Amino acid sequence: MHSLFKGLIIVLCLAFATCSPSAPRCPSQSREEAQKSQQALTDFAVNLFKNVSSQDNTKNEALSPLSIALALALLESGADGVTRDQIKRVLLERDATREDVLNVYVNLQQELQIKREKTQLYIANGLFQDKNLKLKDDYTALIKNCFKSEIDQVDFQNQLEQTRQKVNQFISQKTQQKIPELFKQGDLTKDDRFVLANALYFKASWKNAFNKGSIKQDTFYRNGQTAQTVQFLQESVTLRHSASNDVAALELPYEDQELSMVLVLPQARDGMRDLEKKLTGQQLRDILSRLQNKKVDVQLPKFQVRSHVDLKQLLSKMGLQSLFSQSADFSRMSDTKLTIDSGVHEAYISVDENGTEGAAATGFAGKAMASFEPEEPSTQFKADHPFLYAVVHKQTGAIVFLGKVNSIDKQ
Repeated sequence: MHSLFKGLIIVLCLAFATCSPSAPRCPSQSREEAQKSQQALTDFAVNLFKNVSSQDNTKNEALSPLSIALALALLESGADGVTRDQIKRVLLERDATREDVLNVYVNLQQELQIKREKTQLYIANGLFQDKNLKLKDDYTALIKNCFKSEIDQVDFQNQLEQTRQKVNQFISQKTQQKIPELFKQGDLTKDDRFVLANALYFKASWKNAFNKGSIKQDTFYRNGQTAQTVQFLQESVTLRHSASNDVAALELPYEDQELSMVLVLPQARDGMRDLEKKLTGQQLRDILSRLQNKKVDVQLPKFQVRSHVDLKQLLSKMGLQSLFSQSADFSRMSDTKLTIDSGVHEAYISVDENGTEGAAATGFAGKAMASFEPEEPSTQFKADHPFLYAVVHKQTGAIVFLGKVNSIDKQ
């Protein structure tokens, strides 16, 4: 089974503040500040997606920009100097203050913890600290109290495999076993001194479930060219929809309407590459703003995808060179000089007639250096060729998952 999606699924963690180690003061965010950060969050998600997709634009990918961002925010909380400034610029707009990262991501994580009968969005953070590494009390207090991070002591030098298994077990448990092995053998070394990890699990039912009896076999055009027969969900229902000369967009709401999946379908069967090339955060926001209620005949293929991404090269390309260099500055985390040795991300998403299930995890290993409208004719929305998808939290604008479907794997 080859990958089905290019998606982003982003993870986010935050900045460090000077507070008492026993009771750090976790920030709150005004509505005005929250609205200002929405644009930066969308820009980060699209920038991340385009950089991953450009590595191989024929593959399916699943990414969680949210997970990656939260993990970076955890690092930013312990960073200083150029390292901290680079993370800030990647996560937020250029004129943001250092404190803005902490404000945005602590509040975002709190806002996105959703536990309801038919909607679950669960975010967890973990710090695995070598027994010989001394971390600053202010840092551990901040990530524990504000980011709700679990902190565990490990022994990289003498118990490397046990440490790898412990980190993976933490992530597997938090993702309902959907990400069972984020760190493969060889990803961690005896020189590592800490791992910061973010895990995310999402499961939601559609507001308008597809009728299982209406599932049919139809043609999907792999990479916009080769025909393959796959299972399509179909329904005629009033949904938010928009169309232009280049793309059609459709919003599929979940039962808890704070969250929805947005599909962006190029009008041309082979139009995915052109869409990706031109896509910006502003364009995605414009697409979302133009959605209007309309009777739509929906035809959507069932799909499932899993992706594993090496973040070191990707994030360096996006402007985080200091993070992985000998000049990295994590002096707010520890008096020991530290740098990031590796970064990995894995995401999984599955869409069927009942709803969506997704999971994502991001890990960084560090080492020491020395309403309805009147009835109208139905609009057709048949996703029979490559399309983009995004799971969006409406109030914050956070993109939980972002990806694309180039082909459909057998399930």
